[in-house]
Amino acid sequence: QDASLFAPLRATDGSLLGILSVDEPLSGRRPSGDEIDVLVAVSEHAALAVQSAQEDARAKANRDALEQLLQVSNRLNERLDAQAMLTRVCGAISEVLGFQKVAVQLLGDDGHHRTAAAAGFALGENLGAAMTADELDRILQPAYEVAGCFLIEHDEARALLPDRPAGYRSKHDGRG
Repeated sequence: QDASLFAPLRATDGSLLGILSVDEPLSGRRPSGDEIDVLVAVSEHAALAVQSAQEDARAKANRDALEQLLQVSNRLNERLDAQAMLTRVCGAISEVLGFQKVAVQLLGDDGHHRTAAAAGFALGENLGAAMTADELDRILQPAYEVAGCFLIEHDEARALLPDRPAGYRSKHDGRG
């Protein structure tokens, strides 16, 4: 009788890391309860090894990213005008953190936030209309705060600012 035997590789939080798939035992018989118990134990150890390796890789990537950002930060003390400094910051965020498009908008004397520097945008690409301080206050609500940043769905932003003209819209929208 054909059968398949799979043992899930689960992280310590219960999330699925992968599957351990085995063929029939050399005996050609259905695995015994003891054999299955050993397979489960091995899969649990394999899951811990996979999770540890993934965490190590993430930690290394974070250390590397922080080191690159620190290098940029150290260079910010150089005598640069604000435009050059902000452009350097946008470029570093794009390169180190992997964001395709980055823009810094600053509040002007007229009460509007305008793009002061950007990275990843083509020349003349629509960065969006200048946002007023009041408009920004309406979308920077605690409900949208995630670890010090604000993440808001397009439809929700449109509902909060229905009269605002359409601006730049992500081509990937979280699916890139």
